[in-house]
Amino acid sequence: MKRWRKVAAALTVAAISTLAWGGAAYATTGGDEGPGEETPVVVESQNKVTICHRDYGAPGFTENSVSWKAINGKVELQSHHEVHGTDIIPPFDQGDVHYAGLNWTAENQVLWNNHCKAAPELEVAYPKDPAFNDPCNGPDVVNNVEVKFFKSEGVSYDTKKDGATVEVWAYAKEGYKFADGSKAMKVAEYTDSGERCLQYTEPARVMHKEVCGAGPNDQFYVGDTMLTAEWKTVGNVMYKVVWSPQANKWKVEFKPAEGYKFKEGTDTHKYFSEDWDKCKLIPTAPTHVPVCGLPPNDDFMVGDTMLVEDEWTPVGDATYYLDYTWVDGHKKWVVTAKPVNPDADFIPKNTQSVWTFYEDRSPCVISPGELVGVAVCGIPPNDDVSIDKTPGVGYLWLDEDGPVYAVVAFAPPGTVFPNHKTMTILTYTEDESPCVVEPDDLITEPVCGIPGGDIVTAPETDHITYTEPVYNADNGMWVSIATTDDGYVFPYGGTSLRVRVAEDTTPCVVEEPTVGLLPKCNPDGVFANDMFVMAVEGEPMYINDGDVIDGVMYTVTFDPLTGTWTLMGSATDGYALDEGTWEWSGVEFTTACLGTGETGFAKPTLDVVTSCDDGMTLDAEYGNEPDGDIQYLIYIDNGLKTTLVDDDGDMSFSDSIAASELPTTGYDWAIDITYGGETVEDVLTGSQATCVEPQSGEEAAGETKTTTTTKTTVKTVTVKSATAATAVTATPSYTG
Repeated sequence: MKRWRKVAAALTVAAISTLAWGGAAYATTGGDEGPGEETPVVVESQNKVTICHRDYGAPGFTENSVSWKAINGKVELQSHHEVHGTDIIPPFDQGDVHYAGLNWTAENQVLWNNHCKAAPELEVAYPKDPAFNDPCNGPDVVNNVEVKFFKSEGVSYDTKKDGATVEVWAYAKEGYKFADGSKAMKVAEYTDSGERCLQYTEPARVMHKEVCGAGPNDQFYVGDTMLTAEWKTVGNVMYKVVWSPQANKWKVEFKPAEGYKFKEGTDTHKYFSEDWDKCKLIPTAPTHVPVCGLPPNDDFMVGDTMLVEDEWTPVGDATYYLDYTWVDGHKKWVVTAKPVNPDADFIPKNTQSVWTFYEDRSPCVISPGELVGVAVCGIPPNDDVSIDKTPGVGYLWLDEDGPVYAVVAFAPPGTVFPNHKTMTILTYTEDESPCVVEPDDLITEPVCGIPGGDIVTAPETDHITYTEPVYNADNGMWVSIATTDDGYVFPYGGTSLRVRVAEDTTPCVVEEPTVGLLPKCNPDGVFANDMFVMAVEGEPMYINDGDVIDGVMYTVTFDPLTGTWTLMGSATDGYALDEGTWEWSGVEFTTACLGTGETGFAKPTLDVVTSCDDGMTLDAEYGNEPDGDIQYLIYIDNGLKTTLVDDDGDMSFSDSIAASELPTTGYDWAIDITYGGETVEDVLTGSQATCVEPQSGEEAAGETKTTTTTKTTVKTVTVKSATAATAVTATPSYTG
């Protein structure tokens, strides 16, 4: 398609002057492109600029080239032309200096471009539209549009090509201008269609490759490209091949590729006859793989494929049949080959297609297995004997009790043993060596103290018997005789040896116990009966003179002059004190006993107060802790009034009788104490005056009667408890 458009455009006279003389001027363009933009003049040389100067009162202008300078960014021209009101000065830039111009109007620009002279009157010229011819493009051609111009007075033409675009410009000749006043305008524009010229080409030679077998199966090539029923481009031509049932031939079609054409008369197809010949098939000879054993069991291979008896097995274009049958009076293997597709392949005459083979009847050599035994030391026969069997082999034991074990092995049909026989005897001889056992050490629990006191016991070792360990004081050794069971020996080869261990002779280090002097009340006639006591396994133990406790001998002495008891401890043989010397002391407790029994209890200190308002109050303080209930029997006027019971076990007791329960006319009282099944009478007595107001004329009685308080301190010891002893807290022990 041919496309072009007429363009109405023009350049101002100033622009034409610029084109004509190449000067640097301010230009304004018009027409289709719209008004132009101001462009500062680039001065011809540094600090020089061309101006149009008008002398005062003179007609017209003169063209002058004047110098200029910039002071503080302000431009000053030679002779101060910048302040001449009628001069025409163009705007200009040079470096960082910019001057805006003076009287730089469109009309004055024309004057300045005409060397400061008025332009002559121009005749109007009228351009004519061109004609375009757009032929097809040859290879690598982008734009070959042809322009035809029509003569017009006063007008010259020129073309500009940019890619596929062609512009046509008209220029007014000297003395002419266009109707809009311009000297140049774009009158037309055209874009190349890009249509390509077809190139001549021709089909290449088609190679026919005949293929034997079931047709149609021939092949066709152009160069190295095999043709198919789909169009394929090879070079500048497209090809395809199809089978034509009507013609019973192959039809190869071809056509030019895009951008190309055939010369007139060039064929667009060609027929080829199919090669209907069958392919010659030369069967691969089978490989016979003899297999030992029970016949028939041989294998036959064609390549990597194993043939199957009584079946056709395809291998490539041939199929094979394997049969074990009679041939000439003998049983043989027969392999027969034939084509898989008889329509496509044939086996030529005199080509072998049947093979016969004899069966390999040699027996397979197999292992008979063996008798294996796990040697077990000790009393024979005790080895663990078994048959390491070979699959298919039969076995019959001849002797499975030892010491020589025997079994018969029978080879299965088609096999023999390495001795080429079908029967053999396997044997194994019993290991009769004794077991070696190691004796264990005697088990010792060291006991510090007198030698021979260790706890030594015999160990328990399989197949060894030990005698009871005996201590030999001469060498300080414990000895036991170890004896092996039958079938066992010690590492040195014997069946008996002595097992010894040394006695621990370390003395026992006894830690100092906590000892207290247990006070006891003194029965009549007894003045020294306190005893030392220590805690043993949480229970109190009296210490007597000459006692040996945990390897320590204790000595008890009493000094009657000072009433001092002394206890000393010394280590016996095999024992040692933990540090220093042991010595304890204490003063005899001299309080009399309450009661006469063995369960003595020191008489308490009693404080009894009676009054009319508060009745009777009893307070008791004990010298040692009671080991049972204490009963206070209160008698009023020789009659038992009540019993107060202390069952707390504390070192003090307090109780009272209300005044409402006592006589108001005065009374005598007495207190008995019962403890440990014994009663002490009249421990304390007293009286209370009357509490009744006197009648008229009688003397008033006192409100209370002075009571007698007897405070007695009596010490005694109860054997049932050591709680009254001082500092009995530790349990004796020793180390070592």
